[in-house]
Amino acid sequence: MPVNPLPIEIRKCCLRLGLQSALMTRESVHEAWKQQLAPTAHPDFAGDNEAAIELNSAKDTLIKWLSVEN
Repeated sequence: MPVNPLPIEIRKCCLRLGLQSALMTRESVHEAWKQQLAPTAHPDFAGDNEAAIELNSAKDTLIKWLSVEN
């Protein structure tokens, strides 16, 4: 039986957070989000608001998808 590929939105979110989809867990999503957000995107530290929004959205999308899939 062929394996269904991940939806494009999920693949894009994985790329945005630097995650391998096959190894994705709630914990890995949260850790990747923290690592990506902290150095350059966090608005409290003069980061880019748009980048922070994209990272937050990617995290939220993946967490929601993992909750539905599992």
